Amino acid sequence: MATRNFVEDNDPTIAIGTRRIRWSGLLQGDDGNVIQAGNLSDKTVQFWGTFGTATAVFQGTNDTTAATSPSTAAWETVSDPQGNPVSKLLATTPKGESVTENYEFYRPLITGGDGTTNITCGLNAKG
Repeated sequence: MATRNFVEDNDPTIAIGTRRIRWSGLLQGDDGNVIQAGNLSDKTVQFWGTFGTATAVFQGTNDTTAATSPSTAAWETVSDPQGNPVSKLLATTPKGESVTENYEFYRPLITGGDGTTNITCGLNAKG
């Protein structure tokens, strides 16, 4: 179980005003380093890679302790516009999901999994 850092892509082909953030190498039981993104709009998240038996969820919180002590923050799984949790199990076809809630902090979390689990979480947003 490790916390994986995110990388913000500064690719010049990305549309102006769009931020592209990636957490790579998410393994069994890992989470992603917290990103403060309450100021970003039109958030879309997607998971891809080898899931094994893992479930990947995207979480948000307004708990300010998330910035300094994420393991004790009050995290919730975010929802898509239909009210479904942004959660993927054995995702064979990556599918982007819009994020409905506008929390201050976000992170991916991998639960379960096995030795083959290796997932990337991508977040695109305007801001």
